[in-house]
Amino acid sequence: MIIKPIKNINIPNKIMEQIKTNIMNKELRPGDRLPSEREIAEKTGASRASVREALRSLEMIGVIKTIWGDGSYVNDNIEDNLSESIELLFSLSGHSYEQVVQLRRAIEIETVSLAAKKANESDISRLKKLFDKIENGKNPAESAEYDRQFHYEIARISKNIFFINLLRGINHIMTSFILITRENIIAGENRPMITKHHEDIISAIQENNEKMARKVMTQHIEMIEKYYKRY
Repeated sequence: MIIKPIKNINIPNKIMEQIKTNIMNKELRPGDRLPSEREIAEKTGASRASVREALRSLEMIGVIKTIWGDGSYVNDNIEDNLSESIELLFSLSGHSYEQVVQLRRAIEIETVSLAAKKANESDISRLKKLFDKIENGKNPAESAEYDRQFHYEIARISKNIFFINLLRGINHIMTSFILITRENIIAGENRPMITKHHEDIISAIQENNEKMARKVMTQHIEMIEKYYKRY
């Protein structure tokens, strides 16, 4: 881990930035133990109070975890904490469901294309199981949750960590949106078309047909967008 002396301006923030830089440069990895407060203070020339404040701030945002009597460690669940932060940001920003549709369009058309390129038999099997659960859900809420998992699984298959974390970050928003969609927009006569979209998406991914995967996902999002605007 690389720690340098710092100037006497915003000391806790500068300590935080050095530790985060070490994590981003992989000098520190998930699960690694940080130097002690005393060691960091000696290397930076800062007071232990400033070091303690920096570590406390890093812990609050989920970058590190501190074990009493042991020390501070790089959090091995940073992605989960990042997702929580993204979800909080979306929740506080006064989003509309129209914006959720726009975000889905931007993310999911690309993820399904990548999934069609990278999917293996195990991935297809999971998608098919989730599709069955969507169709056989005991109630709209259960089907909505499996629907969210279906689209998240496509992102996971894409192996793009940014897309994956963005969808994880709007987990509850997506579930709420899909539930409202299922209850008010795609119920009744529209359900067979949504079912067909899901089937065609699986087929396109299974056949490694990126062009078809993009086309069907675009149709899927456009149909939801079209009916949503009526409500």
